[in-house]
Amino acid sequence: MADLKIKGEALDELHHTFTTIAKRMARAGRSMKGADSESVGAWMLIRKVQDFADEWDYGIEQLGKHADGAAQMLRKIAKDFDGLERELEAALQPKGS
Repeated sequence: MADLKIKGEALDELHHTFTTIAKRMARAGRSMKGADSESVGAWMLIRKVQDFADEWDYGIEQLGKHADGAAQMLRKIAKDFDGLERELEAALQPKGS
């Protein structure tokens, strides 16, 4: 077996983190959007709270897209690395084995 390895557990953890980021952040965004912004009082402050909630929602959406892309790339890296490892292992086998 080849000595060149990638830690599958580390890739799996990263993949899990990236696939759950969007869900966790979206949950926080929904809570913020559902908050009663009028309870802050002054109309200017109400508007600022609403604007912040809208910007947060957009930012979370963008983070989710990029996190999904990162998760897909991690899967591709793991798959490609596994293939390279198999090729290297085969190349290192003595001829005629």
